[in-house]
Amino acid sequence: MHRSRLLPAAVEILLVGDSITQQGYDNNGWAARVASAYVRVADVVNRGYSGYNTRWVLSAVRKQRAAVIPER
Repeated sequence: MHRSRLLPAAVEILLVGDSITQQGYDNNGWAARVASAYVRVADVVNRGYSGYNTRWVLSAVRKQRAAVIPER
């Protein structure tokens, strides 16, 4: 019996935006289509923030990324 190995994706696509991005997976939306197009090639991460402006979104994403990826 052949067992396939699951390997981590080498690429991450970060979707950042407002409520349009936040709802990108609803009803086969645009974010879902991006994820489908890059299945097994990249991890698609959706960070949509309803009601946020650019400054707030950037601040939120920087905080989240800093928690996951330490600075060198």
